[in-house]
Amino acid sequence: MKRMSALAFGLALACLGGAARADFFDASLWGGYTTVNFNDVNQSADLLNQKYLGGGASVTHSTSGYLVGADASFGLLPFISVGPRVEYIAPGQLSMSYSGSLGNFKATEDFACVPVMLGARANFGIPFTGLSFNAGAYWGWAWATANEHFTISTSGNPPADFQVPATGNGQAAELAAGARYKLAPFTSLVLNLGYRFADIPSMTVGATPSNPYFTIASGAVQNINGATVPFDFGGFQVSGGLNLGF
Repeated sequence: MKRMSALAFGLALACLGGAARADFFDASLWGGYTTVNFNDVNQSADLLNQKYLGGGASVTHSTSGYLVGADASFGLLPFISVGPRVEYIAPGQLSMSYSGSLGNFKATEDFACVPVMLGARANFGIPFTGLSFNAGAYWGWAWATANEHFTISTSGNPPADFQVPATGNGQAAELAAGARYKLAPFTSLVLNLGYRFADIPSMTVGATPSNPYFTIASGAVQNINGATVPFDFGGFQVSGGLNLGF
């Protein structure tokens, strides 16, 4: 009886270890929803509206968007894997439009951010269910772009249609948790939750086209009060996808 109990206990431990152990190599593709902390960016549009358009413009803030990502990891230790993670973040468009006694004004701004990070993840499996959970942390660098498009026409001035691109970069980090459900020996469904830190302290404008309405200086993006505008791509995210593990 003692021998049978010891054998059963050993088999249970083996199953538990096998269910929770990280794959030697796995890779995931996923996509989903993310928020962004664009308080300063949205406020700069509101300031422009109040000062030059008397608050009469319709302004749509950018507060969320979509992301797609990929990660890979190597199970160097039992229950622990390390590897890279890359994401493409596309916040919703910021827009402002006005039509009235001052003329017609429309401005839109599109954004993108690509964090490239390296991190570690702990894996916990539930025996005999195909279900496992993980939690990890990543750190790296992010590159971002912002492209503002103006369309302006007023009485006595020729219409203007021009774009103002800006670029920047900064540190990125992410706290992540997730779940996987095994569909086949090497394939699993993936659910990811996390919070991303990706505050780009400043974005730089290069050469800009001339226009008859206002001058846009090269250098750091500023609001109408002359303060540098940070672009904080940090936020909560939830995504789903597929994982291949070996």
